Amino acid sequence: MTSTLIHRSSLDDDRAALVESVEHLLVVKPDLLQNGTVAVLRGFDRASREARDAVTAVVRAHGGQVLDLTVASCAGGVQDWPVVDLVVAVSRSTVATAETVARTWDAPLLAVAPL
Repeated sequence: MTSTLIHRSSLDDDRAALVESVEHLLVVKPDLLQNGTVAVLRGFDRASREARDAVTAVVRAHGGQVLDLTVASCAGGVQDWPVVDLVVAVSRSTVATAETVARTWDAPLLAVAPL
């Protein structure tokens, strides 16, 4: 069995592109932040936290706030939490949970490319 390894730089590039996509979306759709909140699902690694920080800076520059989430924090569901306007998955391991969260809040989802 043969597996193709993804080079670290390609995941870093995906995260940089994701941050740019968040910026672009908030520029072209300034009314997207009706509730003022973006949920960011991340892993526990340093790169995920750095991507979360970059998304947070972009969202705050547009007058919003970030709800910092992990897969574990979403395990019990998010229906009782404040509604968010956008869900961003900065780690490949969080994409499936981010899809569920986005459906619950009926919010658009931006995510790093899957493997």
